[in-house]
Amino acid sequence: MGEFLEAGGETTSEAALQTNAAGVGLALERARSSRGRKGDEAADRFLAAQEALIGKQLHQLDEQFRHQGLKLWSERLKLALQALTMLVGVLALGAVLCMGWRASRADGVVIEAFSTPPDLAQKGLSGQVIASQLQDKLAVLQAQTASGRPATTYSNDWGHDIKVEIPETGVSLGELDKYLRRWLGHETVVGGEVFRTPQGLRLSIRASGEAGDSVDGSEADIDGLMQAAALVLYRKTQPYRWAVYEMNVARREDLAVPVLRGIAAGGPTVERAWALNGLANAGSSVQEDVALVRRAITLAPGLAILHNHIYQLLDRMGRSEEAHAEILQAQRLMSRPDHGGMVTITGPLNEATLASQAGDQATRLTLLEGFVIQPGLPTERPAAARMALALSALHRTGEAQATWIYSDDADATRAAIGAQTYMVRTAIAREVEAWPEALRQIAAVDALLRSPSRPDAYWRERVSLLPTEVWPDLAAALAHTGRLHEAQALIGKTPTDCYLCLRRRAEVAEVAGDRAGMDRGYAEAVRQAPSLVAAQIEWGQALLRRGAPDAALRQFQAALRIGPRAADAFEGWGEALAAKGDMAGAVKQYVQSAELNPRWGRLHLKWGEALAKQGKAAEARDQFKAAATMDLTAPERAELAAQEV
Repeated sequence: MGEFLEAGGETTSEAALQTNAAGVGLALERARSSRGRKGDEAADRFLAAQEALIGKQLHQLDEQFRHQGLKLWSERLKLALQALTMLVGVLALGAVLCMGWRASRADGVVIEAFSTPPDLAQKGLSGQVIASQLQDKLAVLQAQTASGRPATTYSNDWGHDIKVEIPETGVSLGELDKYLRRWLGHETVVGGEVFRTPQGLRLSIRASGEAGDSVDGSEADIDGLMQAAALVLYRKTQPYRWAVYEMNVARREDLAVPVLRGIAAGGPTVERAWALNGLANAGSSVQEDVALVRRAITLAPGLAILHNHIYQLLDRMGRSEEAHAEILQAQRLMSRPDHGGMVTITGPLNEATLASQAGDQATRLTLLEGFVIQPGLPTERPAAARMALALSALHRTGEAQATWIYSDDADATRAAIGAQTYMVRTAIAREVEAWPEALRQIAAVDALLRSPSRPDAYWRERVSLLPTEVWPDLAAALAHTGRLHEAQALIGKTPTDCYLCLRRRAEVAEVAGDRAGMDRGYAEAVRQAPSLVAAQIEWGQALLRRGAPDAALRQFQAALRIGPRAADAFEGWGEALAAKGDMAGAVKQYVQSAELNPRWGRLHLKWGEALAKQGKAAEARDQFKAAATMDLTAPERAELAAQEV
């Protein structure tokens, strides 16, 4: 029992054992020597005393064991309390670290209560009320600043966290959180004071310790004073967003451009790239805009939105193959985590564009149907225009007209909207071969752009695009309405590196009976934009009208090698085979076309004609009946009327 050691060295138990051993020896000796004799009284007393001693020692041992058990429980409780104390400490440390981590990510705007004159506070305009009104104005400004740039790409982004801070008294977790946010975070802390002047009120506003700015106003127009203060703060802390607001919402381009130029000249690299991209919306021409975006790309080649912007510019300049390469690059970059962010809809819209370039109009429409046309929002007209153009490309002109329900725009300051209307109405008029209407629409937008009442950035860009966006279709409409000389003179002014211009040059040549000129125009368009199918399909259709089905067939087959879902190419292939007398082969191609575009009136008309020539009268009537319920041009209606339906 070594666990009961005492200071003297020998244990109580060992001493007891030695005494007991003497008693036991004596008892045994007496038992041997006096067996059967009367016992020794002294020995008996000794043995009795020894027995009593042993009893006491056993009792002491029992007490020691009980004491040791209590001591063990005490030690265990002590260890548990120590562990609990350590756990509480770890949790407290974790809470502080968590608060520190959250504080390090704090990047919103905190508006402290302003100092206000007592009489103003008595009227309900306390410092906290002033701070709350400023908060509301900032939130509205940020919501109105529509930009393709995601908020997370700003070097001093506020996010959507704009709040008023209510002062606390004493020491609290709130005060600790505030201290950590000030120390570790990136919040913009706004404060200031309102005081009276002889002219009215002056609001002095400061952000994160910088020198204050002041705005003046009257007590009767507190709302105007707060709006002016919010704009001052917005410009100081969010210069890029402020410039976008001034350019796109307030229409004060003269104020926005100098700020963007300042950022482009001396800001951080990514900010310079974004500023150049912003300046590209305010250039004097589309050519200048392209140069600005190319400079931005050299600074930040991984920003997908820059490639998307330059795609749009190049496409409108008619440099379609270069534009196609840029949109592909934008889509590739969007798959990378460091692409710099783009608005949510850009990816699907790009996919819709790529589908259209490959002649896959059905996929284009499916992608666009995912976007709801929301009345009253800035996206309403662009969304409707995209839908109407897609429906027109599918030859569903009635639906296209129903989608585009907007009235004429005679306001020259809204050149972008006027051009949108022209694009949709011209596409529909061309599809139904209503050439006088097409000419009226194009001439209207041409006049709109030539006589602006306010030459803003949108107008300047549109004017610079007259040779590539307006004149090609204007020349074609002039040719189809009998004004051939004017058409030839106008199309001769268009660039020779413009995809649409080359296609319309060929169309004007066809109307003029210049077969060689037509072939040259389409051949050059195919050479300049080998990734697009429009020129090959249009060339094939023109060759069919000329009566050259073999040459037409080659163009349709070439188009399908680029865009295997081009319904127009399958239909043209069918017409080429029908012109060669192969009605069974034509029907096979019509079936494939119908799988991609089942609601095309001309397709069902030609399908019915091929079946009728095969002697399949009942099947032919079914196709003619289907065609009668769909959109047809006037000549196609006459052709259908000649059939026995």
